[in-house]
Amino acid sequence: MGGFVAAESAIRDRLGEIGCPTLIVGGEMDRLVPLRDAAQSAWLISDARKIVCSDTGHLEILARPARLPADLRALLDEAVPERAGRRRSGRRSPSR
Repeated sequence: MGGFVAAESAIRDRLGEIGCPTLIVGGEMDRLVPLRDAAQSAWLISDARKIVCSDTGHLEILARPARLPADLRALLDEAVPERAGRRRSGRRSPSR
């Protein structure tokens, strides 16, 4: 277990380096990642939004497949306002 704890600490120590909008999703019934860890991650990442799902565990995307994409779109629309305008008008950005 010591290796896992060390790796977890190393990751936590670097969360403050994340410089882009980040969505933290936590499930109230998650037994792998407690909500306190999700809260700590959201606090350490400067531009993070935290969502707590009251009726799910660790795999929110499987429990509620429509919710996570909608939450991600909202985060992206907020972070890149012109993206929201393109989506509303039906225009797509050119492929790279």
